[in-house]
Amino acid sequence: MEREAGIPIIARDVDAAVQAFVAHHKRVFKPIDAVSFSVSVDASKVASLVQPNYRHKVVVGGASPDHFISIPQEDVDGSLVKGIIDSFKGDKPSKKKASEIKVATVTYQWMPTGQSPVFQFMARPQSKNQNSEFNFEVAEALKKAEVILRGEGYNVSFVCCANDGVSCDAKFVIQILNDFLEGKNSFSGHTDTNHNVKNVRYQLIIGGNSAKTIGNTLIDTGLLK
Repeated sequence: MEREAGIPIIARDVDAAVQAFVAHHKRVFKPIDAVSFSVSVDASKVASLVQPNYRHKVVVGGASPDHFISIPQEDVDGSLVKGIIDSFKGDKPSKKKASEIKVATVTYQWMPTGQSPVFQFMARPQSKNQNSEFNFEVAEALKKAEVILRGEGYNVSFVCCANDGVSCDAKFVIQILNDFLEGKNSFSGHTDTNHNVKNVRYQLIIGGNSAKTIGNTLIDTGLLK
């Protein structure tokens, strides 16, 4: 588990994420370096499993906000941990397991030689396509980080935030675009143009042949249908 600024990425609030990103930027770049960055937010499937993590003294595997439950100090025999885990079981559990994890990945448009152009600094375990404020928190963290870095003389610009084309992300993209056009934000919002073309629902139910590329290789997405 990545531990920039001493805090696991799934346990960070906005201020902790700002701290981690600013520290990363200062470690890689000099103030004179003129760089721009964007962020993409997407979810990946995870194994549906709840278990204790004694290194961090928490129970993990639940959907947010139950993704990082502290183990009580008085739990000397593990009975309280078992009680927490049992709350995720049964036909009508009081807590939900995470089925996917939504991750914010920053991409720089220029990097020094030997440095990775991507940096993941926030993540949120959740149920399938769960509605949340995570996208707004990611954008807010990067806005604050940009202000801090510019205030310390770094030549840096936050350009845009891109999300999947699912309904739970539509509100965010629309609001960010409106704020950009009204001059409230200096960054824009975008939808992943490949999202519907690559997912199975589109290919099997709606879509027809649509030529896409992976590198120099041409892919006919209609073949699956």
